[in-house]
Amino acid sequence: MGREEEAAAKMRQLFWQPKTENFYRGKIMDRQAILKWLTVMLAILAASSAWADPKLAGQWALNGQPYLVLNKDGTGTLEGDAFTWQARGNTLVLSASGQSNTLPYQINGSSLTLQLGFIPISLQRMGDSTGGAGRSKASGEPATTAKGAPDQLSQLLLSSAWCSFKYNQYTGTSNTTRYQFFGNGTYSNSGRGETYNSGRYGTVAGQHDSGGSGRWAVRDGLLYFSSPPEQPDLQPARVTVTRNSSGYPIINADGVEYSMCQ
Repeated sequence: MGREEEAAAKMRQLFWQPKTENFYRGKIMDRQAILKWLTVMLAILAASSAWADPKLAGQWALNGQPYLVLNKDGTGTLEGDAFTWQARGNTLVLSASGQSNTLPYQINGSSLTLQLGFIPISLQRMGDSTGGAGRSKASGEPATTAKGAPDQLSQLLLSSAWCSFKYNQYTGTSNTTRYQFFGNGTYSNSGRGETYNSGRYGTVAGQHDSGGSGRWAVRDGLLYFSSPPEQPDLQPARVTVTRNSSGYPIINADGVEYSMCQ
């Protein structure tokens, strides 16, 4: 008989014993005993739920970098931040600081796909499946997600590079901008502007490149951004996320649309 069955049997004995003389004398219906067995049974159920899918236990990488650790005891880390986890059917529940995130998942061999909103995140298993300690963040490194719980905006930003493209048909000028966000709270950006002008003296072409880097963080669902040297401190940015006709996400930041790119 397993631990769950044993606990259930004890509960049945406490609640459903025939009402003997001892019952009426109060020797069976001992309140402390009931509370004790309730605690035991709930602990067993909680522990077993964390092991509902043992294939989840282990270390998982995002883009080749350590990202998620799920230990067999129901604890884990996300980029060094601690949480507890449970598997309910095909749903992974991560809990920390009184908050929980529910993520549908699918395992295919050594790949784990987490569904974050409408964005699938593909992780690859690292090493064995014992589930060790996650890597720690460097001192002073800005947090890019809510402590211990993955937030969807951060995951979306980290899932791909993001590009915008503008073209002015009157001037023949095109501008492309690319942002790449990193899990350590930094980003890099690059841009290229091209101009083609045709006139009586022929066609004149021009090109200029630009680039930069800074810090970013998501706090309470809001994106904060720095753009040194003009803006060295993190400042909130107006960001909304929509989907195009094909279902792919579009990030609108301060009036500029960005789509996934390489």
